[in-house]
Amino acid sequence: MQSTSFSIADALSNLQIKALNPMQQASLEANATNNAVVLLADTGSGKTLAFLLPVTQLLDKTKSVTQALIVVSSRELALQIEQVFKKMGTGFKVTCCYGGHLRETEENNLKQAPALIVGTPGRLADHIRRGNIVTTERVCGDGSFAKHRSYRH
Repeated sequence: MQSTSFSIADALSNLQIKALNPMQQASLEANATNNAVVLLADTGSGKTLAFLLPVTQLLDKTKSVTQALIVVSSRELALQIEQVFKKMGTGFKVTCCYGGHLRETEENNLKQAPALIVGTPGRLADHIRRGNIVTTERVCGDGSFAKHRSYRH
């Protein structure tokens, strides 16, 4: 059973958004009834929030393991997703992993497993090989969401 005090209304307020757009609402509805959802929408349409909301609803504050992993194509997108997640005010820890800066900084952030990890494939693979990422229950790939266990080390 999930133990979360996450509220979509609070997240929207924190993001200064009055209401979900139709694509974001459709994402919530689709994720409630399907194991895999793919979002196809234009840049700037709100896809980040559309896939973060369903992921966040599944996180459990009583678990001290990484529960979700979002794999993205670029450092910029990873940082954008991390920033939106933090602004949502969920109370869950997030760590962003990407090349171009010290891996050791990320390793320190991964010692106490974040609920959510966002990162690029190469850096995530490096952390998995090194044993820094132990387990995750859900995988997202830049706008898609799959409810399954993956990346078990």
